[in-house]
Amino acid sequence: MITNFRLKLLVITVLITGTIKIYAQEEIKDFSDKDLKESIIRQINDSRKTDFAKFERKISISDSIITKLDNEISELKNTSEKIDNFSTRINALEDKEQAIRNKELSSFSSNYKTAVINLAFLESDLKPLSLFQSTRTFFTTLNKTSNPMSYPDYQSWYAEFKDYLEKKQSKDAKLSVLYDMLKISSDLSRETPLTGPLVGAMFDGISNFINSLGSSKKDLREKSEKMMKLTMVLGQYTHETTLIENEWDAIDGSLKELQKLYEEYLNYNLELIGETRANFEKSYITETDGMKKLTYLNKLKDKAGTRVQNERNTNSKKWKQSFFYEMEKVQSLKLRFGEITQRIKQNFDKYNKLIKSYEKNEFMAANMKELKERLEDMQSNFSESFVPEDYINDANVMYIID
Repeated sequence: MITNFRLKLLVITVLITGTIKIYAQEEIKDFSDKDLKESIIRQINDSRKTDFAKFERKISISDSIITKLDNEISELKNTSEKIDNFSTRINALEDKEQAIRNKELSSFSSNYKTAVINLAFLESDLKPLSLFQSTRTFFTTLNKTSNPMSYPDYQSWYAEFKDYLEKKQSKDAKLSVLYDMLKISSDLSRETPLTGPLVGAMFDGISNFINSLGSSKKDLREKSEKMMKLTMVLGQYTHETTLIENEWDAIDGSLKELQKLYEEYLNYNLELIGETRANFEKSYITETDGMKKLTYLNKLKDKAGTRVQNERNTNSKKWKQSFFYEMEKVQSLKLRFGEITQRIKQNFDKYNKLIKSYEKNEFMAANMKELKERLEDMQSNFSESFVPEDYINDANVMYIID
């Protein structure tokens, strides 16, 4: 019979342990992917350390036995006793070799588990939606700043300049070319880059327009001179932004290429360990419960370990080769992703320098202030999600080499 004291103790114990269990589950549900990854990688490393300590002890014990037997054999005269000691020595040597093989298996198993887990978590890194969502307002502001028609003074002046072009374009080849270029760009309303041939043509056209103005149109002359200056400033600004944008296009291309490689490596390794992509999507990618994700990822880790064990059992000579290549590929993916995020960070620095160059310009100060705020938002979102140095450092030390 359970006494009242024991019953109370049992109830209290259940309540306490139950609360702890529920609390732990709630905590895990709120785990970020980074927390889950660190938890699993820590488990892998702890298990490896335990295995290594066990195998090192066996190796050390075997070495001691072998040394002891060698000393005894050298002193023995009796052949029968020598044979017995040799037999014991062979067993100790076999135990040592088995421990060395098991240690090697543990090393490869741990590293391949790490590769599979890192490959799984790279999925969320390759979809930086929050970053690219936040860039929309920045690039809208960037394009608006480079478009002369976004400046009110330019719009009102342009109407008079266009009238001049319509009247003179039939008599002047250069003005005719400019007139046609502006028609194609719908009078710059399509955000046609104000750079290259268009800037040169605009400069010539505005110069002709200014020269055609008589002394009675002093205000229009001064305004035209001001707009010519703005045109040249925007032309240079657009040229500089285009150089930065070209690097952004290259980054986008690198990301797409990396995504393609990731899909290839992920599908191959899932198939290698006997997992389906559909189950991976269901149990990890779309799963929102942290506890369920952790349980699934632990199963994925165990499958990776089992695959290494089976490969060694069936292909004793070349079992390490295939896993080595797959681990190398995953490490390469992480390094390349880190390098891409580093390039994005460097591009932000280029934008900052660009803004600094024009923030005191008489025409662009207000727009530069707005652009700077947008850029700071974009950089903040990026920094919260990505630390390029961490990706690169993590990739360089993701495997334990003995």
